[in-house]
Amino acid sequence: MSERQRKAPQPFSAEALVKTLFWLCIIAIVYACYTNILPYVAFVKLRVGNNFLANLPFVGWFFNIFSVSTIIGIVFWAILQIMQLLPISLKADRKLIRVMIREAENHPQLRGNREDSGALVGLKKVWNELPLKSIKWARRCAYVAYTIDFIACIHAFPPVNGGLDRFFYVISTRQFDKINLGNVISLIITVYLVEALVIIALQLQEFIYYHKLSRSEV
Repeated sequence: MSERQRKAPQPFSAEALVKTLFWLCIIAIVYACYTNILPYVAFVKLRVGNNFLANLPFVGWFFNIFSVSTIIGIVFWAILQIMQLLPISLKADRKLIRVMIREAENHPQLRGNREDSGALVGLKKVWNELPLKSIKWARRCAYVAYTIDFIACIHAFPPVNGGLDRFFYVISTRQFDKINLGNVISLIITVYLVEALVIIALQLQEFIYYHKLSRSEV
């Protein structure tokens, strides 16, 4: 077999299959984002009410297409989604990981003394945590975002009729037949689907990277 034939891409090679799966995953992420925005738009619409800005001159046409509740819902969802994806994206950045490891290993640690004031102890703690502060902050943001996301979605998809009080009563009395399984699935999908698909896409991207690296070494 010639060199040109060896380098020719195979139609059913692992790389081709993974690339196809990667782009299908991207399409699924876009669709998941669209479906996940809808509960937030509906929630905001109940609070904002009618689209009073649609009657404004010059810009009214815009608010006829995109209502205030839609814009606020999208912005609110996007903030939470970015906060949830932030630690995942940081861990997927090779250069950033390498820099953070190097900075953490070379960063001089300051020891506390008994004579140190409370303010000085706090400053030394901040200094010692600087190299890894961004990743810790991203994790805290993700925890907060997941909590808010869960609270918002549990109102959009109540597990049982009657609110959270009714839900806890049903769980404590083991009346599992009263649980709305469809809403539970919708709740899990809304909270975790985008992140799960992003993680899958990143793993596929890793496979593509190593596959290209292996071809360059042949």
